[in-house]
Amino acid sequence: MRRIALLVPMLFVVLASGSPALAHASKTHVTFTETIVSDSEPEREWVSGQLLHFRGVVEVTAVTGDIKGSITAVLNGNINLRTGTGAVSGPFTFVTSNVTWDGSFTGDPSGAGTFIAQGSDGSKIHGSFVPTGPDTLADEAVVLVPKG
Repeated sequence: MRRIALLVPMLFVVLASGSPALAHASKTHVTFTETIVSDSEPEREWVSGQLLHFRGVVEVTAVTGDIKGSITAVLNGNINLRTGTGAVSGPFTFVTSNVTWDGSFTGDPSGAGTFIAQGSDGSKIHGSFVPTGPDTLADEAVVLVPKG
């Protein structure tokens, strides 16, 4: 019984203190524009019923704004040809002069979606993107940088 009496207060102290990484992280809100530089042909593409499936489209974008660099993404999707609904997702690499983020994104056929990635410097970035033209996307994100 004495062990339980000591364990409960210790557990409360551990839970109340939270994660050290979260308590010591800085958040920076950023906006940037992606402009499509190139899109490859799909590695694989097929139709089954009303669904168009594609895999392995490599898209490269130039990034300007609060962050500058380039993004290389691999697009994989399933689109309903009748309704235009579906999903596109895949991995990406975001390279800047200071950090390289590797992560994944998910979106819809309109070009809107969300992303999350881990940086080579220990940072994380997560955000969203929306199309602003036929070859451009507007991104909003938060960069989390651990302190200490």
